[in-house]
Amino acid sequence: MFAFYQAHFDWRARALFAQRYDDLARHYSLPLPVALGGHRMLVGDASELIVHLHRHREALVARGATALVPHIVAMDLPGCGDRIWLRWREMTAEGLSADWSDVVYQMSGDRSQPLVTAMTYTRLMMPEFGRPSTHRRLVRAAR
Repeated sequence: MFAFYQAHFDWRARALFAQRYDDLARHYSLPLPVALGGHRMLVGDASELIVHLHRHREALVARGATALVPHIVAMDLPGCGDRIWLRWREMTAEGLSADWSDVVYQMSGDRSQPLVTAMTYTRLMMPEFGRPSTHRRLVRAAR
């Protein structure tokens, strides 16, 4: 399962930078609960999710990121659940960034359609996304 999920998150990173938001949206179970630091939100539908994905990509590009590099830190043991602890790092023209985000993904589905059912960010490389007022402003600006 490790190799499968590593390849899946590699695909997610490439799809985000290729702006394949519709393809990505099919891999989320909606409504999606998301915890961004101290801010909790519920992404209600695919159009709202696409706005969030677009805004995230735009913020990364503005920071100089050319790609995201996922690294699985831990996974639940088989039969114990479907949680994945993932670290996202930015790739820039200078190389791998020293900054990162840590996310716990709750997954369901199968190999043909793995679905994210919940996300908890325990560390944000862009802390501004964890502030409710800033996050709402950033998302509204992308619509």
